Amino acid sequence: MDRFEKAHLRILLKNGNEMEKDKLVESFPNDKLSQAYDALLRLIQLRYVTLKYVGEKCIVVLPKIMEEEALRIVEPDFKIQNANTPRGELIPRDYVAEPFHKFYGEKEIHKAVSEYWLCHKKKDKDFVGCFIFNADGTRSSIAIGRLADANSLVSKYLEEIDRIFQGRVFAKSELAHKLPRCLVRNRQPIKAVTEYLVIEGYLERIEGTSKFKRTNKIHVVDSLDQLSRPKEHAVAKPTPSQWINGKPLYYYDEADEALYPNLQ
Repeated sequence: MDRFEKAHLRILLKNGNEMEKDKLVESFPNDKLSQAYDALLRLIQLRYVTLKYVGEKCIVVLPKIMEEEALRIVEPDFKIQNANTPRGELIPRDYVAEPFHKFYGEKEIHKAVSEYWLCHKKKDKDFVGCFIFNADGTRSSIAIGRLADANSLVSKYLEEIDRIFQGRVFAKSELAHKLPRCLVRNRQPIKAVTEYLVIEGYLERIEGTSKFKRTNKIHVVDSLDQLSRPKEHAVAKPTPSQWINGKPLYYYDEADEALYPNLQ
């Protein structure tokens, strides 16, 4: 199944399994409309979706019987759980089956809220995964990653928060609109990552609100030239060309990360 077919299924799942045909196709960029239309025709031929008419409107429908299959296609990590299966048994084997922190989503879906579990990997306690148990019986996961890894999801969130808000108070809803779309996804990562950053002391939750403020805790990553704080110009250590009569013109202060004149 190609990316256009998957995109149709993803959009339908996010819109209650039904959407007006014209609006569904027009949700794609103008230069991709032809490919989007062809992909929709293929889904109809394969019977992943059906059409129904309400007055003059043509509605694309993802049948309930195809919902589980669509979930597996667009989100391979989704798992349908048996109501009697202990949740710990649904955690991948490379993670600790008991969460070190558990919290709940604010939005009520099907008269219930999603439950979030934060778990460490067994062989890497610094690597964190979030497992979400939804009211509809699905389980999904988010690889939050390691704080010391500059390329992890949590590090990218911190970098963007520092760049965009620069220490000011911000609402969680602002993250959905100001962070890159690849980080926001279906917004569940926002909930998972902000909660973890509060636990680790990088964010402070403003009591009684859904607002946060960056703390003074410095985010140090494995690569010494990347810190989640305002970027400063790196100062190079003295080279042999800066030496005269066997003595350096400057000395490098490790604590200040700066060069100073050598007065000796």
